[in-house]
Amino acid sequence: MTLRPSYWLPTLFSHYQYAQTATRILYRPVATSSNHLAEKLLKKAAHNDGKTDTLIVIVGKQTAGEGRYGRLWVSEQGAGLWFTVAVRGGLPASCPPPLTALAADLVNLLQSSGVKAVLKWPNDVFLGDAKLAGLMAQNKRIGAADWLFCGVGVNWLAPDASRFDYPVAGLADVPGLAVDFPAKVVLRLANTLQTPKRWGRLIAQQSDTHLYANKAVKVSGMGFDGLVAVARGIDQNGRLRVTTPQKEYRLDGRFRVRLL
Repeated sequence: MTLRPSYWLPTLFSHYQYAQTATRILYRPVATSSNHLAEKLLKKAAHNDGKTDTLIVIVGKQTAGEGRYGRLWVSEQGAGLWFTVAVRGGLPASCPPPLTALAADLVNLLQSSGVKAVLKWPNDVFLGDAKLAGLMAQNKRIGAADWLFCGVGVNWLAPDASRFDYPVAGLADVPGLAVDFPAKVVLRLANTLQTPKRWGRLIAQQSDTHLYANKAVKVSGMGFDGLVAVARGIDQNGRLRVTTPQKEYRLDGRFRVRLL
């Protein structure tokens, strides 16, 4: 069954209608991407007038959705939850990476709803060995204000596996999820992005149970191409700890890691 906005959008709009927040929220059936649309809207004075602290943009279909490293994110109508949260102020100093914190909190929400999700460092959520969701964070200067963008894609229907070189999953076949579950995802992650003091704690909650934990991995990037190590926990700065018999390394999001 496809994801029907009429089932859950009213819950979302109702929340922000009565909440005393400087948050604006909108839905569009089609856009190039939720990130592109959010940026376009914030370039208009009406949405970047100092009165809005958070903008949430949800789209039914993305015609040019992007994931990490510019990869295509397949985003068909009714096949998933595609949205962006943009928060005024940009990325706070001395904070863990927001994309890892939000991915960890999405795992928390899914697990509390009975979904056996797991964090794949640094920014993905897996269901078993298949990718369920991905997040991307960017700082943008728009007008006189800095904004922190977080784009989120959650598969509802599993995409055509032939289009990917890795397994993919969707939530449609998970029993017991409420029809307004997508609204809970948007509300939860918007709140998390607005509260950076929680990011380190959220990462710590998934530090020892992430997909790579205590497994052999191969590291690439930043001069470490071909390094074979064992992945450990994720530190308070969002870096993945990996060890060899000789040394421990702490990797940030510029590195790529895969299971052996």
